[in-house]
Amino acid sequence: MTFILREANPSDADVLSSIAMRAKAHWAYSADFMAAVAAELRVSSTQLQSSDWLCQVAVQDLCIVGYALVDASKAQQWVLEAMFVLPEVMGLGVGKQLMTWVKTSMRRLQCPELMIPSDPYAEAFYVKMGATKIGETPSDSIVGRMLPLMKLKV
Repeated sequence: MTFILREANPSDADVLSSIAMRAKAHWAYSADFMAAVAAELRVSSTQLQSSDWLCQVAVQDLCIVGYALVDASKAQQWVLEAMFVLPEVMGLGVGKQLMTWVKTSMRRLQCPELMIPSDPYAEAFYVKMGATKIGETPSDSIVGRMLPLMKLKV
């Protein structure tokens, strides 16, 4: 698969939000679940304009097929707020390349740790990328739902 990475533009926000919903729905979550997480999965143009947020998109044939969104507001510990890849390109290296970009950015900007509140279905991917599970964290959208909490050190 051939794709390029580029910095996200504020005008990409709606496309990124759509990718997040399509990627999450791939795991056969219920319609009620998807409605409950829709606001949490929304990417705003404000985020993409802020220096506190870093966002890289993967583009194939002029279409965005995935992205990584990082809250870099704390210099010593970033948070991977979102990483989603369209279902039709899952397993083809897009996520791996986006994680490589995250790690490279961390080294370049001297951030030693990345926290990853992970979807349970993505936990194994983050372990492959070098993260370790350090506990659980509550979902921002669904009361009582706990998510794997991962940490990546570079």
